[in-house]
Amino acid sequence: MSDPTGPESGKTGGPSVRDSTIGGDSIQIGSARDVMIISGADRDARNSPARRRRWIRPLLAGGALLLAAAAAGTWPAPIDLGRDLAGIPAVTGTVVSTIQPGDRLATATDLSPAEYALLARDPSMPHLTRLMASHRAARIGEMTAIAILQGRRSNPVRIIDVRPRILRSGPPPEGACVTVAIAGGPNEYTIEVDLDRQRPDGGRSRYLPESIDLSYGEHATVEMLVRARRRWYEWDMEVVYAAGSGTRLERLFLRGPDGEPFRVTGPARRYAAVYNDPSRISIGYRRVGTNRSCDPAG
Repeated sequence: MSDPTGPESGKTGGPSVRDSTIGGDSIQIGSARDVMIISGADRDARNSPARRRRWIRPLLAGGALLLAAAAAGTWPAPIDLGRDLAGIPAVTGTVVSTIQPGDRLATATDLSPAEYALLARDPSMPHLTRLMASHRAARIGEMTAIAILQGRRSNPVRIIDVRPRILRSGPPPEGACVTVAIAGGPNEYTIEVDLDRQRPDGGRSRYLPESIDLSYGEHATVEMLVRARRRWYEWDMEVVYAAGSGTRLERLFLRGPDGEPFRVTGPARRYAAVYNDPSRISIGYRRVGTNRSCDPAG
């Protein structure tokens, strides 16, 4: 008996696959125990036009359905459903609220000698912004926050409302008052809110002057002017919208780029220290009083 691992069996140490034809039938040998005979009739049937038509028809039908859905305008629905299942929000947004010339800011504590020295050198707006942010300063009287919203569904998402959400509240801070030097800017949608009237008697049920429909990639800009006269507030922006069939309202909450909420406050009667607007004199900020009002009239 010959050795099955010998030269006759090939270099792989096992039986090689061999094809041969006997009387019009194909014989395929995969192993010593596996022999499959395919008749000529079966081979012709597998390659027949009728068999090819059986698997081509479903493909053509599927393509026709996709074309019909696109023509009817219903094809975005499965795409939107996929975005829903993937957890992609139907609306995204960013809010920008920068310190503006003419703003007055209040801090809970007075500035340190090093911080006062920085003010005295007439810092740039970025330096002043960082200093105020380190103290979590609140704008006195009013502030502006600009939201840029973007739809993320093929079918339009309807923005029902944009409004502030109060996170915390307390008496106005009495540390330092800093007045920034003077300027401004316009936008598409403007909302004015008095947080002192938000609760307990409740503010308006709706602030946005009209609903906004956003399709995929479309933008809307909302400028929110927030006022406070009696108390200090920490707040973020709430966007109420309806996606898809619109049977359920969704909410998106927006904060600044650093993740921090916004802060606005009414004026305190007195501040431990008051620093003046550098535009009134030709040098940097200087301390103009202690234990006094921040009102320019004193």
